[in-house]
Amino acid sequence: MKWYLSYSCLILLIVAQSCALSKNSFDSQNLKKINKYKSSIPELAEFSISILQNNSWVEIQTDTLTNAVIKKKIKKLGKISSIYVRTQDTFAYGHNEPFDSTVTFNRTSFFLGVEEIIFDYSKRNRSFPNYISASGDYKFLNVGDRIYYRRRPFPWM
Repeated sequence: MKWYLSYSCLILLIVAQSCALSKNSFDSQNLKKINKYKSSIPELAEFSISILQNNSWVEIQTDTLTNAVIKKKIKKLGKISSIYVRTQDTFAYGHNEPFDSTVTFNRTSFFLGVEEIIFDYSKRNRSFPNYISASGDYKFLNVGDRIYYRRRPFPWM
């Protein structure tokens, strides 16, 4: 029975390390893709804002979009499942990050969490510091002019 417990602990340790490595690999691949197609993000954000129509926030499912050109540009960013447009503070995560006047391109992976590309369209210039949690589960990085990358675990985890 002792050998079973020690092997179980060893396997659990290896799995935990591989999850951290896969998250870092996931982040580096996504950051390369974002940097490559960074110039299309403001255009996609502008299109998303045009759908807002006097709401304080709106969610757009990317599979329901009818504009083929926009769909193709979104696919270049990755498997984005939804886009959130916010004009006021609707969600808070407790870090120094943009809440209002943002367009968020969102995708979810069960093992890796929620990945978001955030475009800040505020009229005033703002800057937010990079933040990486000690465990590496949460990252908020400035990718370019008004473009941020955030990866976070699921809210219930």
